[in-house]
Amino acid sequence: MRNRSLIRRTDPKVRTRSRQPRFVAVRLQAFTLTLLAGLALGCRTVPPMPQVDLEAWGWQVHRGQAVWNPRRGAQEMAGELIVATHAHGSAFVQFTKEPFSIVTAQVDTRAWQVTFPGHGRSWRGRGKPPVRWLWLQLPRAVVGDSPEPPWQVSRRDPSTFSLANPATGERLTGFLAP
Repeated sequence: MRNRSLIRRTDPKVRTRSRQPRFVAVRLQAFTLTLLAGLALGCRTVPPMPQVDLEAWGWQVHRGQAVWNPRRGAQEMAGELIVATHAHGSAFVQFTKEPFSIVTAQVDTRAWQVTFPGHGRSWRGRGKPPVRWLWLQLPRAVVGDSPEPPWQVSRRDPSTFSLANPATGERLTGFLAP
C-alpha cells in the first residue's frame, strides 16, 4: 500500500489538486486590476470650474425672480435668478434666497458643474451636461433653444418662462429682464 501512495504523489501523469481553487486566483487578479484602475483614474477627477466674471466681454446677463419646485409634492422656494450666457457657449446660473446661494451651475464647452452650497454638495463632469439637472438646461431655454427631453419650456411672453420635467414634477417658473 505504501508504494502506491508514493507513486501517486510523484507520478507527473496523475493530476493533483491545487490548494487554492482557480476561481479565487482569478478574483484576486480582477480585484487587483480594479484597484489599480481606480487609483489611476482617481487622479483624473474633474477640478472645480473657475470663477466667472460676468462683467467680462461676451457675457449676456439676465436677472429676475423665480419659483422652484424641486419635485412633485415638495415645498416651493422663491428667489432671485441670474442666467448668463457667453458667445462661445459657456453659461452660468445662480439661484439665491438672500442671503444664501441655493444653487450655482456652470457649463462650458468641455465641462459642467452644479453646486448646492447650503448642503455642501457638488457634482461636476466632462463633456455634455447630464439631462437630469434643470439648472444646466435653463440657459438653453433662456436663449430660445429647446431643452433636452424630458424638459419642456413654455412662455407667455419673452420675459417669462416655465421649465418643467413632467416625470419628476420639478419646475422652475419665473421672469428674467434682458
